[in-house]
Amino acid sequence: MQELHHVHYSILSENEKDGMVTMHDVLDAQRQYDHMQYETYLCRVIRPLEVLLVTHKWIIMKDSAVKIICYRAKIMIPGMLRYDDGIELNDQTVERCVTVKVLFAAIAQMTTAMIATCDHGVVAKTKRVIMERDSYPCQWGLGPAMSYEALFISYTNNCVVD
Repeated sequence: MQELHHVHYSILSENEKDGMVTMHDVLDAQRQYDHMQYETYLCRVIRPLEVLLVTHKWIIMKDSAVKIICYRAKIMIPGMLRYDDGIELNDQTVERCVTVKVLFAAIAQMTTAMIATCDHGVVAKTKRVIMERDSYPCQWGLGPAMSYEALFISYTNNCVVD
């Protein structure tokens, strides 16, 4: 059984300072919250997902691209705002939006140098979607080309054809 016991995984270890807790601690925290409405222990036991993803490279996405990415679309360069230095090919990256919510984990298809020099292409492929699908509104068709097309359609509808 000693071989099955992993002492260190990712950035976490069994030290108390890393915040690792047992399932009994989670059960005790839930019981205290259910019976006495005491949530301090529950907040100490349950930590946000972003704590685990500190060591990964980040790609920050536009808010207009969030909904389509939640439906497992590939990350394209026009949908990006910023990115970390040092992204290599096939690195695991974490995508987030401007409001610092984690969207999903992806595998990089371009390096940082390629992203900086290209103006189109696939940056990363989706590996695991974390955010719920319809938590952001649809913002497709709000760009300058679509507004010009809507203006053209409204103009042609007002024309009289003999």
